[in-house]
Amino acid sequence: MSLHELIGNKMFEEAIEAINGGADVNEKEKYKGTTLITAAAGAGRLDIILLLISKGLSSNQGDKEDARIWSAAVSSGNLETVEFFLENGDRDIHHGLRVAASDANIELIKYFVEQKGADVNFSEPMIVRGMTTIATDKGTLTR
Repeated sequence: MSLHELIGNKMFEEAIEAINGGADVNEKEKYKGTTLITAAAGAGRLDIILLLISKGLSSNQGDKEDARIWSAAVSSGNLETVEFFLENGDRDIHHGLRVAASDANIELIKYFVEQKGADVNFSEPMIVRGMTTIATDKGTLTR
């Protein structure tokens, strides 16, 4: 099984063993060409991301793949993974907010607005305002 398949099938321990055993960390997914960093980000597995980086894979892969990585990290819902990519690359917080809103992830909406200063009216206002209204109604978002 490829590393992409292991990560995609949530076989994380097996993926870690394969990476530590010398598997090719530059492997790309055969249909979309996405990197292992993207797969690990989508799974919210910062431990695998850090392992891949320690084996020489960069967390910055170029504009198109970086956008995929960032979207995958936010969609994972894992705040630790999101924070890692914000600290280690040029990531658009408004794109992060858009992804969090489309995933109805209240915790990340709150994080982007309250801690990162994302403007809830930046674009796609119906999605973002709708999600921030839900968050406010639940008493989890302050302005």
